Amino acid sequence: MVKVFICTDCGDTRLVSRRKTVECFGCGKSQMKPSNLTLKEFSDMSQEDRDDYIKGWLYIQSRKKS
Repeated sequence: MVKVFICTDCGDTRLVSRRKTVECFGCGKSQMKPSNLTLKEFSDMSQEDRDDYIKGWLYIQSRKKS
């Protein structure tokens, strides 16, 4: 199963299977977080929809920290 991971620092995404520790290629952060998106949902989105989703996801993650 392929999972969509998002970096909490730079918002970069990676599609990964069979890994629990995922390094960000954008900023080098050692641990990205998995999103709730399936590969099909992610691939069906336009780039604009992906950008909007990532912005919202990052906002929610930042609210969880405080």
